[in-house]
Amino acid sequence: MIRRSIKTLKKKTLKEPRQGASTIEFLTAGVLLATVMTFLVPFVGQVATTNEEIADREWALREVRNLITDLQSGHADVELSAEATARLENPKLEVTRNEPSVGQQQKVSVSLVWSNRFHEEVSPVTLSFWESPKETP
Repeated sequence: MIRRSIKTLKKKTLKEPRQGASTIEFLTAGVLLATVMTFLVPFVGQVATTNEEIADREWALREVRNLITDLQSGHADVELSAEATARLENPKLEVTRNEPSVGQQQKVSVSLVWSNRFHEEVSPVTLSFWESPKETP
């Protein structure tokens, strides 16, 4: 009789599929989800920060390229555009010219540095070109 009731019990449990999830399964799923989110949220934030820094650097590079074009066109003084001043935090422009020897070309460097969103100065974007000495009549 006991054997018969065990066989009946086994047959019933095998034939009838379970229709819900247990509390332990819900807790396990919640813990796994929380663990994944613990690593995922900071990673996504870091990716967004890196993308923003890359976009600022590309913007600064374009700005320095435009300033070099202005200098090569004969403009004596150059200033940052209003867009660059608005986009970059605390931008600083530096134009340096080294003194050439007689008959040699002069090196002109344009450097732009700004602060990131943590108020730290980023490494500057610097481009250089060589200028022929001005001929005096």
